[in-house]
Parts: sequence; C-alpha cells; structure tokens
Amino acid sequence: MDQKIANLIEKTKEVYNDCLLPNGCLIAAPTQMPYYPPQAKSYLYCWPGRDMGFNVTAASHIKLDNLKQTLNWIWNRAEDYQTSLVKWKEGLLFSSYHPNGRIREDSFQPDQTGTLLWAVCEQDNFSPLAEKIVKKSMNGLCAIWDNNQFKIPTEDPWEERIAHPRFKNNLTYSLAACAAGLKKATKIIPNKKAEKTAKQMISLIEKQAYDKETGCFLRRFGGTVGGDKNIDASLLALVWPFEIIKADDYRMVSTIKAIETNITDETGVYRYQFDEYEGEIENTDLHYKMGAGSWPLLTFWLSIVYNKMGNRKKAEKYFWLVLDQIGDDLLIPEQIFPKNDPRTGVKPLLWSHAMFIHAAVELGYIK
Repeated sequence: MDQKIANLIEKTKEVYNDCLLPNGCLIAAPTQMPYYPPQAKSYLYCWPGRDMGFNVTAASHIKLDNLKQTLNWIWNRAEDYQTSLVKWKEGLLFSSYHPNGRIREDSFQPDQTGTLLWAVCEQDNFSPLAEKIVKKSMNGLCAIWDNNQFKIPTEDPWEERIAHPRFKNNLTYSLAACAAGLKKATKIIPNKKAEKTAKQMISLIEKQAYDKETGCFLRRFGGTVGGDKNIDASLLALVWPFEIIKADDYRMVSTIKAIETNITDETGVYRYQFDEYEGEIENTDLHYKMGAGSWPLLTFWLSIVYNKMGNRKKAEKYFWLVLDQIGDDLLIPEQIFPKNDPRTGVKPLLWSHAMFIHAAVELGYIK
C-alpha cells in the first residue's frame, strides 16, 4: 500500500473519532476542533441519513464500529422519527439535525431515509434496534408515496431544488436512494408494499429519467415543464451505491461522459453546472459569489464508477487527483478551489474521508 494511503487511513480514523459525539451523533465536520478553519461555516450538526449512510458503511471497512451509537441516536434523539404529533412524519428523516436531536432544517429529503435503509442493510450485524428502524423507515416512506410520486414536496440532496406533487415531477437521486434502500430492506424483512414502492420508483427512473435529446439522465424529471437538463454529479449514484442502472448501460456511459465534460476540471468533480456554494462566510468582499470548488467526495465517486465500468486507468486518475492535492495535514475538505484561490472552506468533511475509504476499497487498496 502506498504510504500516503496508509497515513490517510489513520487520519480518517482520527476524523471519525472527532466527529462521533458522546450521545452517538455523527456530526458532518469536527467544527469544535482546533484544526477546523475559522472562516468556514459551522457544521456542528448532522445529516443523519445521507452522510451517515456513507460514513458508517465506510467506517466498517477500517474496523470502526459506530453504527450502534448512530442508530441509538436516531431512535432516541431524532425529533419526530420514533413518535410525532404529526403522524406522517414518523419513520422519516429530514434535512439536518442539531446534535441534541432537534430538527435544524425541516425540508423533506427522501434520500435521507432511503440511504439509512441501504446503510443498515449493508451491515452484517442486524440488531433488534436495526430491525425496528428498518421497519419504521419502510413504513414511513411507503405512507407518503402515491404510486408515481411523493405526496409532499421533496428536496434534492444539495438542498436547492424541489419536486412537488402539484407538478408531478420527481428527483432522480431521491428515487434511486429510496428504491435501493427499500429493495435491500425487503430482502431481510418482507414487506409487499415496500417491494411494490421500490419497483414503481425504479420503473419511473427507467422510463422517464433519461433524456434522449441530451443523452443523459436528468436530475429532475416529469411534470408540465419537462426535465431539468443541468448536468449533476449526484447521478453517479445510479451505478453505485444504489445499483439502479448498470455501469455499461449506454445511457449511463453517456451521462458519465457529460459529467466529465461539463463539471470536471484539473481539481476534480463539481456538484453541477453553475454551482456557487462555497462553504465559507457569505457576502464578504473576498468571498462573495466567487463560485464553488470541486468536491473530493464526488471525485472519489467518479473513480468508483469508472472502476465499475472496467476503466481502471481513469479510476486511478481521479482517485489520485484528490490525494495529490491534499496537504501535509491529510485533512480532506468539502471542496478544493483553484490554485492561488484564498478560500479554504469546510475542512475536513467526514463524508469526504468516507468516500476516500469507499474508493480505496473499490480499487483494492483496502482489503
């Protein structure tokens, strides 16, 4: 193993330990640590489904076991998850939470619950608590699904776009995450309604999410206004980890080509075209509207997908593209900005470190 990879694995373990709070909350970034940049936004909160799902599955590859603590936090702390005065909220996870369990942003992101299901069902040890959470989450998702769309407005993983039942549209990433989670869960705990829901979601992606005009899968599709044609890196999830579309499917191959052509540069992969979010203090003379950086976690993601496609050369290229830009502190940031750019952004981001682990496993650097 390359020494830098070995050192980065050890640093990743440190970051995990700094992000796991005593009450079981796995925060997004160790904002409280001395090494965290003072100019970066505070990430002393958590995304308990999406980030957590990738984080706990990666942790298991480096002999860290934080799933039990995290599931305890979700069951006992996450507001409205176990019981709620608003009945439909039960079994669902929302955008983000404070460490004490209070909801921070209450927009509904279906992929949070879907990714939780996927992550829990990926683990070998299926505890009684895991079983309760899987049952609760399956019932929660199915209760708000109406054959071809969610009954309530849903938000995309970047917290910027909405699919609304009034417009009869859907978010591709959200459906993929939920379908994958429900499909895995029903193999462990049979549930005919959940199985039917997963099939309906996959059918929608197969029949409606691909746009022949652009030759790409759309990040948002359906409705009276057609599809959202902005190239988005979240579509990598269709191949891994959600396995909705095969890596060699011509539609996926052309989508990957569009991602590489339109939202990739010498620093890595961006979230989508014309992204402006940067993760630093807004509205200052130095930082205002300078544009986003590339996201290491997405660059690792592209590496994983290329390896799934059988293109080892490009998989290695994007894996090392990130590693070659990491400094001596071995902290992987949320974003990497161009050379001579004064911004630092959120550093480290636990999800970035988790995706390094997933990519290292995919490429065989971690057995």
